[in-house]
Amino acid sequence: MTTQASGPCRSAPEAALYSQAILRHAIETKQFEPWFQPQFSIDGRTLLGVEVLARWHHPERGIVAPAHFIDQIENGPHIEAFNALLLGRALIEQVCWADAGHVVPISFNLPGTLLQQPGTADALRSVVEAHAGDPARVTLEITETTRTATLDHYVAGVAALKSAGFRTSLDDFGCGYASVSNLVAAPFDEMKLDRSLVHDALRHPKLMAALRTILDFAREVGICVIAEGVEDQDDLIPLRQFGCERVQGYLYGPPVQANQFSTLVHEHHTSRSRRSFTHTRQPGMRYAHIPSLHDLRRIDGSRTQSALRVFGMNGA
Repeated sequence: MTTQASGPCRSAPEAALYSQAILRHAIETKQFEPWFQPQFSIDGRTLLGVEVLARWHHPERGIVAPAHFIDQIENGPHIEAFNALLLGRALIEQVCWADAGHVVPISFNLPGTLLQQPGTADALRSVVEAHAGDPARVTLEITETTRTATLDHYVAGVAALKSAGFRTSLDDFGCGYASVSNLVAAPFDEMKLDRSLVHDALRHPKLMAALRTILDFAREVGICVIAEGVEDQDDLIPLRQFGCERVQGYLYGPPVQANQFSTLVHEHHTSRSRRSFTHTRQPGMRYAHIPSLHDLRRIDGSRTQSALRVFGMNGA
């Protein structure tokens, strides 16, 4: 997940402008729109996909960055409607790209709290089908803003998304509540390294050691890694050194509106990039049902053992 504030944090008098009633009206009138930040191969030659980021096209204040509203939406009663609107609008663009011959996978942020709500996977799949999309071309990035209440429910929620055909990613790994235990237990295809691990790591030996350990673990268990928040050439040095192949950040391109991203897609549509647009499925599990935590540990014991060894955890 990448958020960029477009100005100073709002003051107390402005808070009323972002009440739940105002947010509901903004959703109903489709004031929220998707912006797109590209994900590239580390050499910058191949466009691999795009992350969908929310922007509020406020009728009076112009473009409002998510830092000013996303927490209220995620913790309020309108998160499902917001997701349906934003994902639906992103899918419209994705289908247009596909119709023009450009198959571009999208990544979409999903609060981890929704994993515990029955029907989340089916509701998201319904949105995709209603827009003639393909869930296999949608990666759901699970964002962790609170501690996982029940690991069994969390794992079952991720597995339900997989069963619905989506790819799954653990967002902001290395920051907040995105934990090794969640990564090990749940059937994630991907993890995204938080900016705090990536930016300026070259000057911090402990960050260098953490990057090396995480990337070694990911390779061993077959999890794709994207480093986000890449801002300068120094950020690339440890990523190249430790074998990270996918990157996202201002060095490669800021979030842009749909028409600007369509131009970028067209410019990068070479025979080589077209082959790279289609995700190769990462090694991992497939589920015909939602397994229990015990089943997951039994089926994917190699991932658990790798984490215990690489991260120096014990088996207790």
